[in-house]
Amino acid sequence: MGFYIFGIFIYYYGFFIAIGVSIAFLVGLYLCKKFDTNFYDFLIFSCSIALFAIVGAKTTYIFISYKNIDFSKIIDFRYISYLMRYGFVFYGGVLFAIFGYFFIKKYLDIDKKILAISITLVPLVHAFGRIGCFFTGCCYGIMYNSRIFSKIYKNSKFAPNNISLFPVQLVESFCNILIFFILLFYILNICKRDKKSYVLEIYLSLYATVRFILEYFRGDLIRGKFLFFSTSQWISIFLILFVIFRLTIKFNTIKEKKS
Repeated sequence: MGFYIFGIFIYYYGFFIAIGVSIAFLVGLYLCKKFDTNFYDFLIFSCSIALFAIVGAKTTYIFISYKNIDFSKIIDFRYISYLMRYGFVFYGGVLFAIFGYFFIKKYLDIDKKILAISITLVPLVHAFGRIGCFFTGCCYGIMYNSRIFSKIYKNSKFAPNNISLFPVQLVESFCNILIFFILLFYILNICKRDKKSYVLEIYLSLYATVRFILEYFRGDLIRGKFLFFSTSQWISIFLILFVIFRLTIKFNTIKEKKS
């Protein structure tokens, strides 16, 4: 789903992602100047992590949706183009991005300020991505009969059409904007005074909590469910445990240095 500009068809999802990336680019430029750090290093690091995230998001989608993929057409360029255009799992991107960070950190000397700036911009881009999801119909919500706050799709390839749905994409977009401003306040006011940065832990804990709750309002459970929780809820639990583990290590390191 999308619209035409000068005869060129523009997909909603790509359009809003482009807007999010453009705004993040400008905010990143401002923050790099504010923190007196190299903007080009920031770009290289961010693009490298983004590459890991894209590969992870697509790989995870293929893994959990393999039943819906026609592997007999896997060498068909048009079918490959279709697969690359749709179907990304955000959590898969997050997990690969975390792996990418530790991989890059092992070989490159990454300024902690650049890491803090990059993480702060993630929910900003993600918020625009969810707006794209809303217009496209992917990541749709549960059935929800209300005239005030609902969405009825007429010609979506992803969401069920002609059914009133809860616009969970917009709620998640709003939550991501809030997380962005929380992180922005943190790095501008607290992170500058503190030698230790907790921006990654703050982001993961906030988003994992939001995502765990919003999963109850998602209608596309094709993504899978195990026992009481969906796949994304299990990943949320894993990320919160990961945050607790990282904080424990950091606090123990601080105690050892003081003693």
